[in-house]
Amino acid sequence: MYFEDKVTNIIREWKYEAKVFEPILFKYDWRTDNLNIYTSKAGTLIGFHGKTIYKYEPLLKEMFTSMKEIKFIETSGFVV
Repeated sequence: MYFEDKVTNIIREWKYEAKVFEPILFKYDWRTDNLNIYTSKAGTLIGFHGKTIYKYEPLLKEMFTSMKEIKFIETSGFVV
């Protein structure tokens, strides 16, 4: 399995656990070592008191060993 597929599977599992049905885009910024997640449901992904982010952050840090943080970029609009 390719690296991108493993990361996609982790984020897909996170998305389904948080019950987010809107599209999610993600990009790892190698210059700043941040994982940027673009979604209209950032609060839902983070979870109550950070429950879901604390579960998936260590899994993503295994993939991106130099990752400093996960940044959520709130999007608005519709996908057709």
